[in-house]
Amino acid sequence: MKLPGTHIMLCKEIVESWLKKRSNYIVVSPPMCASRHFFKHLSHDEVIYSYIGSSLHSLCIAKMDTEDFRSEIVFAHKVAQKWGVVESINFSESDPVTLLNAATIAVKERNKIPIIIIHRFHEALENLGESIGTVLRNLEHDMGLKTVVELPISLPILRERWELANKTKSPFLASDWGQGHRSKCLKGLNEHEVAAVLVEHGVNAEFALDVQRITGGLAEIVNDLVEDLTRMNRGGLEPYIRSRARELCERLIDWLDASSDSHTYKKLVARSVANKLDSKDAATLLSHDWGGLILGRDGSLIFKMLGWECLARLSSVVDNPAVSSLDELINSRNYNKAIELIGLYEGADGVDAPAWALMRKITSACKILDNIFGNDEDWRHARDLITELQLLDQQSRLGFGSCIESLVRWLPLAELMCDYFLRSRVDNNLRFEQYVCGEIAVRGSLAFWQLLYLRLETAKDMPAFQALQSVITHPESMLQVYARDKLDLCFWKAEKLSDEEVKQISEFAKIPFRAPANNAVLGFAELIYISSSREAKLPPELRLVSGFDEMQKFLKSYELRKRQVHSTSFVSSNDWINYSELCSSMLSKLAKLYGESPKNVILPPAQTLLSSAINSLKAISRA
Repeated sequence: MKLPGTHIMLCKEIVESWLKKRSNYIVVSPPMCASRHFFKHLSHDEVIYSYIGSSLHSLCIAKMDTEDFRSEIVFAHKVAQKWGVVESINFSESDPVTLLNAATIAVKERNKIPIIIIHRFHEALENLGESIGTVLRNLEHDMGLKTVVELPISLPILRERWELANKTKSPFLASDWGQGHRSKCLKGLNEHEVAAVLVEHGVNAEFALDVQRITGGLAEIVNDLVEDLTRMNRGGLEPYIRSRARELCERLIDWLDASSDSHTYKKLVARSVANKLDSKDAATLLSHDWGGLILGRDGSLIFKMLGWECLARLSSVVDNPAVSSLDELINSRNYNKAIELIGLYEGADGVDAPAWALMRKITSACKILDNIFGNDEDWRHARDLITELQLLDQQSRLGFGSCIESLVRWLPLAELMCDYFLRSRVDNNLRFEQYVCGEIAVRGSLAFWQLLYLRLETAKDMPAFQALQSVITHPESMLQVYARDKLDLCFWKAEKLSDEEVKQISEFAKIPFRAPANNAVLGFAELIYISSSREAKLPPELRLVSGFDEMQKFLKSYELRKRQVHSTSFVSSNDWINYSELCSSMLSKLAKLYGESPKNVILPPAQTLLSSAINSLKAISRA
């Protein structure tokens, strides 16, 4: 893993200081900053030799980790062992203080410099007592012991947090150890260093600035993401990294504030997602141990992932009453009242007015999308709102970036619907499926499958009769589009079939098949007979209808439609279940045949989008 240049410089500073009278460092290591690699570099003989030459041989280094401080006596034993002085002391001594003193004296008697490097020192605190802290401090002052320890935050702040949490199992912090230690915070990769990592993995170096400002340059985060970035274009970069923010920033968030109930710094970071902080807030955030990693000198956020995750975390805190009221209206699908309420706060809340304005547009769009059976005016309004939101730059999206990105996935479907309704005004006889067939070469078929899936999912919440009416045309619609695109079979203007093909269809269907008239509109039965016969020549994995038995199954299920259309009808729950399973089966097969993953076919429901927007609004209102 490539270490930031600042890591290398700090290693050099620390190693060179070991030859001086005093050298005691606390290395503040935010999670994901490659601290393990830093400490491995710091304790490597070749690295040390490159800094101080043959003076390396005057050093006696004990590198400690979690397993080395299960108890005070284990800690003392491990130090003595790693210093190589076991034979020079009474190793059976049961007092850890006496053992540490003796081990240090033994090192000094060999004219060596005793050094202890402790990785993840905060994990040792509950197992080490005040006496260990005192003896380490005395050895630093009296015997020239050099210490380098890692903490996620600086020692004074850690002491404050421990007291706040009423930790009674860490008397080590009650000692005077750490006074006078130099505190240095590990930083991230700069833009040029990120570019080098990207190029090494085959990623365009032009992504470097974006990656650096999104990840803060934290080496572990960059390293975790870089292989996936090889498949990204610039437009997909931020949405993908945003999807990984919770996973990669969780421990950072856990250490950001004094406790899980405190949100001082989370609010400041969340607020900086949308705008630069004013000088007072910027100064407060920069006072944090990691401040320089999070905020630029001009008050702008330089670690976007952390900002996104702060917004997400804040959404679980006690709600703003206005947002709570809005949440209730949206959950009950009372969209008109919800939009009225948003309008009130948009005009009254001077601080968060831009956020309320975005919430109004998102809610208006989702109100339309929640009615998947809407007419042309609805779709045109939804398309215009989504396009407007899509054109906003990241800063203007405030904290709604993730919601807007999900909403933009609806745009191809909205555009398909708008264009169809526009064409149908000119050609009253134009069927929707006929229009889709004519557009597949340009648009592809994904938006059509998305529409059918959404209608089917919406129908599942309806009573059986209304549900069936909502998707009654699904099987025929799917077959019409598929047959035209894959089998060159035009359902709205049938071509004359050859005698040979009529014979083949009759043999396949096991009934005398009568060829449709030239230019006739094909019904479902005619369409499935012809298409299934043609498909029989294809490999099984390329067929919608696997064979005769499945064709018969489709025909039997479709009989239900005839009863619905030609007489007063009644629907049982079993009727609906069987029909919906037919639709689901066909849709699933078609998605696979067209190489579409379920993730692409399934658009985020309007209620899911609004839930995300509400969470963003909660976080913004608290920030």
